[in-house]
Amino acid sequence: MRGRGRGGARRLLPGAAVWLAGAALGFGSAAADPSGFQNPEAVTVLGYGGELMEPFLARDGETLFFNNRNDPKVDTNLFLAHRVDGLAFAFVGPLEGVNSSALDAVASLDEEGNFYFVTTRSYAQDFRTLYRGRYAGGAVTDVAPVEGIARGRAPYVNFDAEISADGATLVYVEGVKRMPGAGWIEADLKLAARTQEGFAPDPRSDEILAAVNTEAWEYAPAISPDGRELFFTRLTASLFVPLVGAPVSPKLEILRASRPSADAPFRAPVAVAAIAGFVEAPTLSPDGLALYYHAMVEKRFALFRVTRGAVPDPAAE
Repeated sequence: MRGRGRGGARRLLPGAAVWLAGAALGFGSAAADPSGFQNPEAVTVLGYGGELMEPFLARDGETLFFNNRNDPKVDTNLFLAHRVDGLAFAFVGPLEGVNSSALDAVASLDEEGNFYFVTTRSYAQDFRTLYRGRYAGGAVTDVAPVEGIARGRAPYVNFDAEISADGATLVYVEGVKRMPGAGWIEADLKLAARTQEGFAPDPRSDEILAAVNTEAWEYAPAISPDGRELFFTRLTASLFVPLVGAPVSPKLEILRASRPSADAPFRAPVAVAAIAGFVEAPTLSPDGLALYYHAMVEKRFALFRVTRGAVPDPAAE
């Protein structure tokens, strides 16, 4: 959800939007960008006039899942659209079977139709926010919590996740919130492996993500089908004001980390240089040649895309 836990009956708010609205942002990275992505372009969802956040492009490249604005004043729900071409999707409507009066956001889907999303519907009762179901024909059935991920107590909140294409690995976010109404103290990426009951934290998670996680907030993961590229959002604040819950002079980037093989630790990530501004939530096309994300333009969130001519070989980097 790019979401933030608010505790009790209050909502989790995906994205850094709540904390960053109106803040001055800084961008850029001194390191060379090996991702190859260029040419940011606006993407249209035909027939949809609302705001668009947390995009996820299905593994066949034909269906786009997304949610509207993450805001406590808005009923945040999941929607879907079908591909027209690389820069246009046709709006279908709300995603059946998943939406509630709570926040419902951050879709992902594996190749076998197992659908995952974030919802706050039961956090006040069981501290769970990651749910799953079966997707087919524009609807999700058999919705239930994901077992084995939640710590089951405050101040921990899992507010983002993406399932790998093969369904074997869940890349998720664990946030730690120390004060109601304040921002996150910690937000890091984690790995979990599929089990018969659900998922279990990968014992190598800290090793594999050692170069990725920092004292900044890492969230909104997207992993390539071969597992060798990891894209995510990082929010770095030069100063944190706990009583306000807002970072001052923050820096938002979408970064890419690579590794030579699917079981190796990721290298230190590098910002995707072509993407700048108030940007979050990358999602990769099946062929790896397009990266979609949401960006704030004139105080509204919309969908954008960068492209590359070829997928770089992480083993050669």
